[in-house]
Amino acid sequence: MSVEVKPDAVIACYPVLSIQPALSTSRLLSLTDLLLPYSIMISCLDAYTGTDGLSVDQLEAGSPLDASDEQLQRLPTMHLFGAELDPLLDDSIGLVHRLEAIEGTRVHFDLFEDMPHGCLSLAVGCTQYKRSIDQVGSRLAQIITTSSS
Repeated sequence: MSVEVKPDAVIACYPVLSIQPALSTSRLLSLTDLLLPYSIMISCLDAYTGTDGLSVDQLEAGSPLDASDEQLQRLPTMHLFGAELDPLLDDSIGLVHRLEAIEGTRVHFDLFEDMPHGCLSLAVGCTQYKRSIDQVGSRLAQIITTSSS
């Protein structure tokens, strides 16, 4: 007998949600972004997909943004954090909209205003970025309080 065990929630900060090469408004930021430049994005994409590319099924498996509604409906509560100046922001917003439209899914989205991709790793020694750490801490406290009651 097999029992499916899944977490109560998924917490993802500026996640990669699609491994398909696509243009978007936020991805244009990668042309001038120092933390996630276009060349790094393409190198990461190539590392996931290989030089021969992937089949449609493989792309969907590696791209939650492209998953079916039935697959997304099986996800636990999603807590997504996006950075306003992140080349991947549009993917997070796209997934939030998809999940909000699917009955039975729960999603929360928080935006790190005026922050780049990787802002959580920049918080050490820089008070400007510390607010992103505080924002995640507040959300985690809320998740823990909610799940324990």
